[in-house]
Amino acid sequence: MQQIETAFRISAQPVPAETAFRGAFVYASNILRVREAFGQSVAREFIARIIGRLGASTSDPAQQIVAIGDDCLVLWLRPDEGATEHVLENLMVLGGTEPICIDGHDLVPALHAGWTELRAAAPRPLSADESSYVLYASASCSALHVGMWRGHAERFRSDMQIAASVARMYAADGVDCEWQGVVSPYSPLSILYWRGVPRPSKEIIDVHVASHEVFMLSLERLGLTRLADRAQALRVFGRLLEDPSLRLACRISSMSVRHDSYWSQLFALLKAHPSAAGRFTLEISGRTALPSLEDARAFCEAIRQRGARIAMAGFGSGPVNLEGLQACGPQTLLLDESFVVRSRHNQDAARTLRDMIRICSHLAEQIVVAGVENERDYSNALRAGARWTCGRFVNGPSADPAQTHARKGEETWSASDSPFSVRGMPARRTPRAEGACHATPAVIPWGFAG
Repeated sequence: MQQIETAFRISAQPVPAETAFRGAFVYASNILRVREAFGQSVAREFIARIIGRLGASTSDPAQQIVAIGDDCLVLWLRPDEGATEHVLENLMVLGGTEPICIDGHDLVPALHAGWTELRAAAPRPLSADESSYVLYASASCSALHVGMWRGHAERFRSDMQIAASVARMYAADGVDCEWQGVVSPYSPLSILYWRGVPRPSKEIIDVHVASHEVFMLSLERLGLTRLADRAQALRVFGRLLEDPSLRLACRISSMSVRHDSYWSQLFALLKAHPSAAGRFTLEISGRTALPSLEDARAFCEAIRQRGARIAMAGFGSGPVNLEGLQACGPQTLLLDESFVVRSRHNQDAARTLRDMIRICSHLAEQIVVAGVENERDYSNALRAGARWTCGRFVNGPSADPAQTHARKGEETWSASDSPFSVRGMPARRTPRAEGACHATPAVIPWGFAG
């Protein structure tokens, strides 16, 4: 393939950049799975519908869109039609955010787009070497190397039906956020940020779509996580622009951590609004492995360069290991909820929670004990030395970040703030801790609020 690319570069004829059409490829990575699950005729109609959607971005679709094989397209775009990363993002959003209905089957395209080195004075067919070069460039993307349901047509069809329902829900603006605060146990008024988890804004009958934890599993198996993650990140950042008092976080799947044009709009917003970017945290779920360490490193670095922060959830029990953690470089690390669950049953597990907090304190600035569901969990987290906690016991079944100001800077604390005795001395409260105990029930840990 390297020889093909080298030969293409040598044989390419120079074309004035100001008058040239530039070639962009669009790769539909789930065409093969669609063919396996629904048949050749459905797959052929599927790619034809995708071409029809992408044609809206060109002035002459018949000439400017060239098909290469069954699943790859080249679009000849003029300079005035855009030669920026936003054009590629628009292509993927235009072609892949809403489901396509074929013979009663709802299908969601999994698209990847990128620029090529192809330039021409006018749209034209591609030579054999150029076609090989485009296929090589499109197949080099880490987005394509995700777990698909090869040989499991029924499972693929079921997941695709869920993905189509999720896509329609986002297209109809039917998604809201369920907020969960990351709170200091020593001062409930101190909130690191509010975690936003998607939830339907209307009552949903389908149980698979009603819960983010359920439908994200299907999206991860299909490689369609960015369908939800991009929309949710833009929604959360929009709320930061509306309310300058908040610090909010958006949770995304680790499979969405890829540095490509799909995140161009978010990158542009972060750069244009540095004040809001400083209050925005992108929280990476650790439920699945990162598609590429190089991509993850570049993506997280781009987020941090624009003033936002990176957090990583589910650390300690999931597939994201130390190498993945170093690639992402998070400022905040949320321990997997299983540490709190196990600490309920024996002292060895409680010591494990304490040791994890101490070890992880060398890996990130803030360590959060997640999954605090009851008073016993809260007590175990305090004894283990937790400085930040989150869970239903802390916030209740639901919370609204607009009811309180988000934490603006990390506060210092002393051992005297702890409700437990230290080295045999009776505990005493500082004025700050005393004030926290008389705080309003909206921000006091839920189990203590009655």
